[in-house]
Amino acid sequence: MAEAPLTRDELLKALVFNEQGLIPVVAQDHTTHQVLMLAWMNKEALQRTLDSSDVTYWSRSRQKLWRKGESSFPAQWDPKLGIHVT
Repeated sequence: MAEAPLTRDELLKALVFNEQGLIPVVAQDHTTHQVLMLAWMNKEALQRTLDSSDVTYWSRSRQKLWRKGESSFPAQWDPKLGIHVT
């Protein structure tokens, strides 16, 4: 029997953020599954991503939230957010 999907609160509680409050995320092409980049999210970036179809990341160098494509194309959007916990 399949388990019910986690609620947003359950998801945020289940994820293990590092000492800087970040989790690593991998952006992949949704058709080919080719890895496009490794980035970081904090809780706010994850919440913004869950609230919209725009993927939001945390920039460690600039210490601020950013969306891929906000200053150059292509933008990233989330046709299917998959979360894999190891």
